[in-house]
Amino acid sequence: MNEIYGFVNFDKTIASSEYIGKMYSAIAHREPDGGGVYRKEFAAFGFTFFRDSDSEVVAPISMPDYNRADSILFVSTAKLHNRSSLCRNMAIPSEIESEISDEELTKKAYYLWKEKAGSHLSGNWALAAWHEDEMKLFLSKDSGSISKLYYYSTPSVFVFASSLESIKAHSAIPSGFGDVQSNNSSEIIVTPDFPGNSENIIFCLQTIST
Repeated sequence: MNEIYGFVNFDKTIASSEYIGKMYSAIAHREPDGGGVYRKEFAAFGFTFFRDSDSEVVAPISMPDYNRADSILFVSTAKLHNRSSLCRNMAIPSEIESEISDEELTKKAYYLWKEKAGSHLSGNWALAAWHEDEMKLFLSKDSGSISKLYYYSTPSVFVFASSLESIKAHSAIPSGFGDVQSNNSSEIIVTPDFPGNSENIIFCLQTIST
């Protein structure tokens, strides 16, 4: 799948292009086919695209995206299993369905349903949405085990990525970080009062069957 990564400086320092660049460089050896970054004051998101020869849909991917109307910075990676029904629910004409990437559909779903978008998505996906006006970051992924979404937090910065390589490249991550642990959830809401990590642990959004 494609990769997403980024961070939010809750201490309100301007997001550094150097840090988001390092998160990209950590996976550049995999020879990505494209991608982009978007910085918005305290937040920076990145997206890296890997061409999938097995995909039935070949469509442009414009990620990350900034929705000026709602002041939302958004990024996602997705391989959806319910494209047709999702398009119908969002009134997208069937004749242009093949022109829209899974990431684009995920983006449209989030802008329409916000934090309830996950209940409309089926497949493998992960997303991050920074609500600038509310100083709120929303992370979510499918409830399966294929998609990964890691995060690390301190009182001043929250870092996330779909790959360990990317998240470990951010300067906030200690070189000798501890174990990767599941938080037993498929979504998380982060605000300025979110507790910082005092144990040097990288967490992974993951629903564990009981």
